[in-house]
Amino acid sequence: MTSGVKGYFLGIDAGSSSTKWTVLDDGGNLISNGRSRPLDGHIYRSESLNRLNEFLLEMGSEAEGVIKGIYAGITGASVIDTENQAIKNVFLKYFPKTQISIDIDVALGYRSSFKADRGIYIYAGTGSIAIYQDQSGQLKSLGGWGYLLGDEGAGYWIGRKVLRQVLFEIESDQKTSRIREVVQSYVPEVGRNAILKFTYENSREEIAKLAKPLIQLAIQGDSKACEIVNLAASHLAELALRAEKAAGLDSSKIVFGGGIAQAGPILVSAMEASLQRRIQVSKENLSFEAAQLALERFISTNLKD
Repeated sequence: MTSGVKGYFLGIDAGSSSTKWTVLDDGGNLISNGRSRPLDGHIYRSESLNRLNEFLLEMGSEAEGVIKGIYAGITGASVIDTENQAIKNVFLKYFPKTQISIDIDVALGYRSSFKADRGIYIYAGTGSIAIYQDQSGQLKSLGGWGYLLGDEGAGYWIGRKVLRQVLFEIESDQKTSRIREVVQSYVPEVGRNAILKFTYENSREEIAKLAKPLIQLAIQGDSKACEIVNLAASHLAELALRAEKAAGLDSSKIVFGGGIAQAGPILVSAMEASLQRRIQVSKENLSFEAAQLALERFISTNLKD
């Protein structure tokens, strides 16, 4: 089936915390893989464009052979293929003879989870979004509005809840809590001014780092941490149900991906309780699946030709 391909296939899973990549040969065998700096599709920003150029230069030297196909799932890209042309053009500068597919990172999560089937893919990292396939086969999204308008239940939302809780405790003269001890790992001198300084001087990604220790605290049984986790789970479950309704599905398969999905089983269990069904947790590194998609698309295109 793959005879005559004679090349390599690069899969990229690019997010706000890191970029994972995998190179396969024409038989689908692993050649190399690794992890690089975060990337995003907002290449109208010079910082984002520079990081993408640096990464592609790195990949050009990493792949010892001809790259025939690339599939890249990139945070900040679009679910609509034509809207990713500017990003694709940057790839083509380094790989001009390569078949290139650019997707939003959550579309990669959906494709690797459902293949030819339909279902709901919920992603929660720093932000949150749902991906589904409509009855015509078009991938569509719900949520993903960013931290000012949405992203409920995701890492930044949880981190913000943690900081607000500690501010409430300070203003109420409450004794030190376990949540305050979590914040002390990031803000050693916990106080009103220190927390405000930390919040407004740091990126959303830094605030989102509070989510995983909060989830671990909930696993240990802290009541306030459990309250925050249960509320996050209800928001994510609601997003899944909205996507299911938009897709015209009933009691469909739901896959949960992103860093928050990997943080611990308590959030998954709370989502399952809210949805009254089991959900599946996606793999953390989807770059291997991305490379397989690059290979499959190359073969499919050449068979048509």
